[in-house]
Parts: sequence; structure tokens; C-alpha cells
Amino acid sequence: MRRFQSLLLSFFVVMLAGCGFQLRGEVKLSGALSPMFVTGVNTRETLYAEIQRNLNAGGVLITEDPARARSWLKISGSDFRQNVLSVDARGKVVEYELAQTLAFSVLDRRRKPIVPQATLVARRSFVNPETTVLGKSSERDRLRDAMQRELVRKLMARLRARAR
Repeated sequence: MRRFQSLLLSFFVVMLAGCGFQLRGEVKLSGALSPMFVTGVNTRETLYAEIQRNLNAGGVLITEDPARARSWLKISGSDFRQNVLSVDARGKVVEYELAQTLAFSVLDRRRKPIVPQATLVARRSFVNPETTVLGKSSERDRLRDAMQRELVRKLMARLRARAR
């Protein structure tokens, strides 16, 4: 029985490897993008730190000197909104929709588009329970951070697709 289980496990591992399945991890990017200059986002924001971490993990160095850059990541907008989804019979908000957008483009050394202007969107719903007042803002902040990470992953996927 033990041998059958190990044989079955080996079969599934080979099948997963054969179908192209990969665990989510670092996205390797083209060396033609490095070094990259990032503009349109403050270097002290968490969005910049997340972009920098993902680009570095993908093999792209970030330069602070635009003259040295082979490519430019131009963030033309980042917006966070909280919209009411539902209210109860008394008119109290029961659920919100959180939406974060990231508008960007990637330009080459001559400022010609490598990735044309695009907008990415991440959405989450946020339940507003009447009983837990203290945890609401921290939960919203955690959801906002998760949405930023999702947007940066989507950005990296776009960069990887264009680099092929």
C-alpha cells in the first residue's frame, strides 16, 4: 500500500510539472528593462516599496538617475475608493466595496512605449459589523495593503508578458 501511495504521489508531481503549473513566486523580467527609473510615486510610500521589492526580485535594478535608465515605469495615477454596497433598515452602512486603481505605462530610453498606458483595478468587499468598532480601520488598512500587493503582481505580470 505504501508503494502505491508513493507511486500515485510521483504521478501527480510529474503531471503538475508537465502541465506548466508553477507556484506563485518571483517573476523574472527581461534584462533590457534594467536599470529602471520609477516616476509618479513618492519613494516613501508603501506602493513604491512594493514595486521596488518586486522589480528587484525580478532582476530589474532601480536607478534614481533618469539619465542612466534603460526604461521608465511611469505611474500616472493611484487611487483608493470606498463605496457603499449595502445599508440596513436603519440606513446604517453594512458593507463597503474597496477599490484601488493603478494607472501606469513603461517607456524605453527614447520615451517610446514598451507597455502602453494601462489601468489595473483591485476590489474587495468590507463588512461593517456594528459590534466590532475597533478593528474596522485596521482591517480596512490590511485589505488596502493586500490590494496594493495584488496590483503590483498584476503589473509584474504585464511586464513579464511584454518582455517575452
